[in-house]
Amino acid sequence: MLRRTPPLLLRSARAPRTPGAARTADRAGRQGTGDRRRALVLRAAPRHLPADPASRNTPGMDVPENIFLVGFMGSGKSTVGQHLADVLGKAFLDCDRVLEERTGVDIPYIFDIEGEEGFRRREAAVVHELTEKRGIVLATGGGAVGSPENRRALATNGFVVYLHASAELLYQRTSRDRGRPMLHAEDPRARIDELLAVRDPLYRAVADLVIETGRRGSRRVVHDVVRAIAERAA
Repeated sequence: MLRRTPPLLLRSARAPRTPGAARTADRAGRQGTGDRRRALVLRAAPRHLPADPASRNTPGMDVPENIFLVGFMGSGKSTVGQHLADVLGKAFLDCDRVLEERTGVDIPYIFDIEGEEGFRRREAAVVHELTEKRGIVLATGGGAVGSPENRRALATNGFVVYLHASAELLYQRTSRDRGRPMLHAEDPRARIDELLAVRDPLYRAVADLVIETGRRGSRRVVHDVVRAIAERAA
């Protein structure tokens, strides 16, 4: 059994961000999973959508035991994940929030004290622990796929959904959020392009399903995820 992530040894700490705060090869090059799954890419939303996806009947549908959400920061993993968990009757977990709760500080502070390398070590421990759980929807950090071990854990233990959005839209969603250390750059927009060039092939390599989120709300995205799962099980 994996040990809990050790707390940060700090003389002072800032409070974790509140839940509402704004929060690396192609398929043939997939590492460590031992198989080559072909992701279903779902691009268009249905014309007709129930007022609330929770109103859909899912009994009898072959729902994966675990659903793991991957994607760039600002793609909506936390919001979509919580709503998807509610619709499917699963527990929702967020890797970043769990890490913050255990260390007692927010992620930017971990970067300040330990750098990205220290943060990634802590993140990997949390990813490996949480992916061993059952009956969950898990939102992962945007850079978690950079580790082959993390990708293996995700692919082995659940159904992976990549929430994709354009670089421009991601920039619009994150431009005013100072709580994202990986975007602390002279040109954040160019930094997003740089990171996406590395991460997008990894998201796609590990994904069972790719959802083009666009500017649609979380309810429509959840509807698409549920619909795609039902179609794959049919």
